[in-house]
Formats: sequence, structure tokens, C-alpha cells
Amino acid sequence: MVNSDGSINRSKGISSVTKPTVGKYCVELEDKDLDLTKLVPVATLQYSSFEYGIRISYWPHPDCGGRADTIHVITGMPNKWVDQAFGIVVP
Repeated sequence: MVNSDGSINRSKGISSVTKPTVGKYCVELEDKDLDLTKLVPVATLQYSSFEYGIRISYWPHPDCGGRADTIHVITGMPNKWVDQAFGIVVP
């Protein structure tokens, strides 16, 4: 669980979360040997209206420094990104 300010509420397997800009989060995994291109992470917004969505990218993203051990999460909607709390599961 990640709070809207990027702080971690509860976690297992996540080493840190950074927030490069409004509505964008970089979720860094503890296990550096995991191949994110072979995983299927699932994210869900917490306490939000149906107006907003959540998107995740498990490919290295420039917002997250192109790190291969980091999932890029975006909350809100195109052209209106907003900070939102979310849960993420990496099976």
C-alpha cells in the first residue's frame, strides 16, 4: 500500500517508493534479480472516484531513471495526473 504522498503504508518486497512528479510513482523492488518483463503487477486505487485511473509499466521508464528493478505507476487521467493512494501486488 502506497500513500498519495509516496510514503509506504504497508509493504513486503518493496525497498522504496519515490515520486518524481504529481501522480507518478517509482516502486523499487527489494529483489534485484526479478525480471519485471516476466511479471504481471496489479495496481488498484484506494479511496478514489471512478473519474481517475491507474496505469503501471514494468519496463524501465525514464521517470524512474530507467532502472530495471522499478515499476512506474501513474495515477489520475491523461493531462490530469493526480496524487492517489494505491495498492500494488507483484506476484
